Amino acid sequence: MGIVTAVYELHKRRSESYALLHDRGQMGAVLHVSTGVLFWAGAAIFALTVFGFDVLTLILPLATSFIGLAFVFGSAAAAMFQGFLFIFVLRSLSGGDRFTIQGFPTLIVDRFYVFTTVCHSPDGRQFIIPNSILFTSVITQYRRSKAYALTCTLQLAPTTSTAAIREFTARVQEFLATDKKTGWDPSSFMYWIDTMTTDTSPVQLTGNTITLNIWAGLRDVTWQSPKAYLGARTALFLRCKELLIELGLDV
Repeated sequence: MGIVTAVYELHKRRSESYALLHDRGQMGAVLHVSTGVLFWAGAAIFALTVFGFDVLTLILPLATSFIGLAFVFGSAAAAMFQGFLFIFVLRSLSGGDRFTIQGFPTLIVDRFYVFTTVCHSPDGRQFIIPNSILFTSVITQYRRSKAYALTCTLQLAPTTSTAAIREFTARVQEFLATDKKTGWDPSSFMYWIDTMTTDTSPVQLTGNTITLNIWAGLRDVTWQSPKAYLGARTALFLRCKELLIELGLDV
């Protein structure tokens, strides 16, 4: 299984590298065409000026036509300009990046085009999103996010002693230090009691609880790798459940 996993991860990384290089190639092609049009337009104006043509007599009618066309194609031109800025100036995303924006699920970048970006969700659905939407949206970028950290919230009985809570958290920290299958960062471990609720009424509408929070960081695991952090979360939660049973803590 270890060899299969290593081969799968290698293939995944090669696929992401290919997507990144293909993405850069497409960006370069678009930039080449854009700069080529600007260059030849400038060269034509320069040549006409050298040969004594009155360039203004040619440009003014064209400018009037362009103004008229702007009312027809203004939205498309604005979208193209925003797409150009998004791809070449902001550079918020690259091929293979995981990200989210409001109104969409988690997405993975496949291809960039001048007007659109093609993505797919983890469940296989394809999304073709206008770059103008990405240009104006708040993007949560998972690849560039910091290392992933887990939190576990437990509701303990109000009769739980301080010694039991300290024993429980010490055992959790020991698990993080000895579990070699997951890249835990034991130095980032911390715990705190968030709230203590005491309801002395006969009906007890709110209940009596101690809310214990546990924080555990991971090394070299980012939001870009859901398989890694979801596996770590499962391992931590199961170990907390085992310790609750071993120590006889009521929840």
